[in-house]
Amino acid sequence: MKKLLVFMSALLSCYLSVAQVHYSFSSSSGTYSSLSGGTTAPLVAAYPSVKTLLDESFANNIPIGFVFQYNGINYSSIHLNANGFASLGSPFLSSSTINPSYELNDLRAGSGYKGASRPFLAPFWDNLLLNSASDITYKTENAAPNRVFTAQWNNCIWQSGSGAISFQIKLYETTNVIDFVYKPEADAGGANKSASIGITSEKSRKTLFELDSMSFVSLKSTTALPLTSILTETDDISTKPASGQIYKFTPIACMPPSGLTLTSCGTSEANIAWTALQGATSYQYALSNVDVEPFTGTSSALTALNFKNLSPGTIYYFYIKSTCGTIWNKLTFKTSSIVTLPYIEDFESTLETQLPEKMSSQEFSNDFADIFWQTTNLLPGAGSSSKAAVNGSAFTPAKTWLYTAAFNLVANNQYNLTFKCSTTGSTNALEVKYGTMTGEDMMTNVLFANDAIVNTSYETKSLNFTPTTSGEYVIGFKYKSAVSNDLFLIDDIEVKATGVLPVGLTFFTAKLVNNKEVKLDWQTKSETNASHFNIERSVDGEKFEKIGEVKCTGGNVETNYQFYDRNPLSDVSYYRLNQVDKNYKTYPSHIETIKMKSYFAMDLYPNPSAKDVFLRLEKADGVNIKVFSMTGQEIAINKQIINKNEIKISPTQTLSSGIYMVNVSSKTETRVLKWVVL
Repeated sequence: MKKLLVFMSALLSCYLSVAQVHYSFSSSSGTYSSLSGGTTAPLVAAYPSVKTLLDESFANNIPIGFVFQYNGINYSSIHLNANGFASLGSPFLSSSTINPSYELNDLRAGSGYKGASRPFLAPFWDNLLLNSASDITYKTENAAPNRVFTAQWNNCIWQSGSGAISFQIKLYETTNVIDFVYKPEADAGGANKSASIGITSEKSRKTLFELDSMSFVSLKSTTALPLTSILTETDDISTKPASGQIYKFTPIACMPPSGLTLTSCGTSEANIAWTALQGATSYQYALSNVDVEPFTGTSSALTALNFKNLSPGTIYYFYIKSTCGTIWNKLTFKTSSIVTLPYIEDFESTLETQLPEKMSSQEFSNDFADIFWQTTNLLPGAGSSSKAAVNGSAFTPAKTWLYTAAFNLVANNQYNLTFKCSTTGSTNALEVKYGTMTGEDMMTNVLFANDAIVNTSYETKSLNFTPTTSGEYVIGFKYKSAVSNDLFLIDDIEVKATGVLPVGLTFFTAKLVNNKEVKLDWQTKSETNASHFNIERSVDGEKFEKIGEVKCTGGNVETNYQFYDRNPLSDVSYYRLNQVDKNYKTYPSHIETIKMKSYFAMDLYPNPSAKDVFLRLEKADGVNIKVFSMTGQEIAINKQIINKNEIKISPTQTLSSGIYMVNVSSKTETRVLKWVVL
């Protein structure tokens, strides 16, 4: 059975920002011009096992044709729903087992699958039906910088009956104005008519959905001069607007920047970024540990700032506005707390639905997920524990981080991380990394990676790691999952020191060379009782195999080492050094990750060659290969698949010296490679 968990605290993770709607409303009378020559939106069933395509459907990723800035956020695509509204945020989701209930209008606080799609533009949100699958069309007209995007719902059935209403959304380049335009059709509509008209804020990504979703503008009627409300949604509209009626939403002058993001955060440092406002030349900002709007701030033309000399474990308030404006936007965050080792977190003393005070989390799914990281006792913890940290992805693919407190680590000392994890049924991915601050870009050292965690009982993971420089570090757990009703749990996190390594490792790096081999470099500054390095590689970041060995010099000066993996894995390779002392005790390093560039056809070798040549590619099956001379003459060849990543190409006759073009194609991609024949 699905367990829904919700946050109840106002500050649950490292940051909080609440979006607002910065638009003014006006209305006027005009002419409804039916869209001519528009593109038919490709509809997808929202609930295919129960409802028809004409009843419950949507079209995702419709190109606007220009950058449209809505509420301070840039968008280039829009998602259209058959029920009379659109999303500028994440796409709509379909399900064969869960009814997304898109027909239930709700500007005030989207729920269920609707919650994954904010912001909403709702010209006429109700239970509508289409007469045909071609009744939603779109078109971008005019020339830059005055282009206009129009999406049209044609002759829609309202609750029941026949065609009752047509309407359009118009988005205007540069001004970022939104128009809703209407045309009543012949039928009056069926019973239970209860439409909503209005717009909502964007989803701020870093807060409670309940708080964020309260920002909206709702029309109270469909008259020529309707009143609006930002407090109460009118969701029982039963009268159609007049023909040619235009409801216009205009961005307020000098609105504050949106998209406030805490990109990284440590014990004494934080980095904050925001979306550049169209037409804005400067901003004013202030940082305070008191939640009071400033009277003035520091001027800056930047869209990202770095703050140092902050206090550990302290809540800060970042305020920003456009220099020309008076409205401030706010981002609240908490710096990391510093703790001593051993660090143990079993979640037992944490309040239900919250995180431990010294932990933090970060949501990178770009849309509202059902639950963020939180503590729960609704599911059993590991061993005798009654609580664990939990996350899920019921309404959207998940990508969220859970961070430990910060602790001081000493270079070339070995440390051990243990934790327990399980799932209630689905396949999940987990990456564990560490870095100097919270934030995805700061998690630079891989400790663990597994894209297929399926164990439904707790399994213990034990990882040794050795930092190459001394300082403060944070460990992060990144949970990723497709849409699923299942949950993922972590419990009993422990970090402790285990000893000093026989080798003082200065650095260890992996680099892709010519997209066909991996070069490993490392340096030591001292070697005591050291025997050799085992070079190890893994396909999943968890189970490693030895692919080489390098002897230690035994010196106490800086020594550089290299190793080449001539045949890396075709997708992702994980590398680590396993230092071995003379007593055969091993000390694994951190993990370096190399992803082969997604070149469909990667290279020819040997090149130049005298006769035959080998093609290295991502997948040997299902490709078509042709060889041409520089004059365009096709050369007859024989092809032999050597393995899943290699094909041998042999001309059927002797070739003259010169340059030939090897054309490699599949259903989705074509590459042309140059072959030099000696």
